[in-house]
Amino acid sequence: DSVSSKEELIDAFKCFNSLVSHLHTISQMDPVNAKNCVIEVIKEKYDDFKKNPTIIPSLDTLIFFQLVFFLFPTSDQKHPVVTPCILFMSHILAKCNIKNSIDISKGLFIVGIFSSYISLSKRFVPEAVNFIRGVLALFVPHDIRTSETFSDLPFKFIHKSQNFFVLNENSSGTSTVSKSLPLDFLIVGKSKDELSSILVVTLKMYEKYFEELKNYHCQGIIFEKHFKIINLLLAMTKNEQ
Repeated sequence: DSVSSKEELIDAFKCFNSLVSHLHTISQMDPVNAKNCVIEVIKEKYDDFKKNPTIIPSLDTLIFFQLVFFLFPTSDQKHPVVTPCILFMSHILAKCNIKNSIDISKGLFIVGIFSSYISLSKRFVPEAVNFIRGVLALFVPHDIRTSETFSDLPFKFIHKSQNFFVLNENSSGTSTVSKSLPLDFLIVGKSKDELSSILVVTLKMYEKYFEELKNYHCQGIIFEKHFKIINLLLAMTKNEQ
């Protein structure tokens, strides 16, 4: 978290990617010790998180969730490291407040990690699904967030402008090519490209979760409010055109 530029952040993630294979090799040499070491770090991070649970932890915590995915099996229904991480991430998404685009990026980073965790186990993670809905709702003007669709949003949005994430009316030239999520961890400003990038990533996460839960009989009910919000966004886009 000491990085101060996008370039340094990219280098940090490249370093992490380079280390993962070596850490995996080491963990296979002594699985019990690897499990004990990682779970102790997770416990320490959770103790820090409990001091202020409405704030999403920094990347020095979130990156361990990514590491766990590479080191331990996520297909098991119960695992001494993976299961606590799932509960930890669920707690973060359930308790967090959103103040700016950095918080959104951190939340979506967790949602992305969750999608990796459940790709084999096909778990239903309501906190991740609800977080996606909450982010989509932020792109709808506040004065029309009055229906039942918006009555139970999963987090508080703490900002002087409730329309902070609403794209400007003149957004037809906005880029729809999403950046890599890590690039958004250093962005607090409100440019059309940055906001549209967050929206595109959120829609991709929605699409991924919708596909993961396709075998659930209640899939339509789970995503009913997502559908309504997306239809509102589509209607807004058509009206602008």
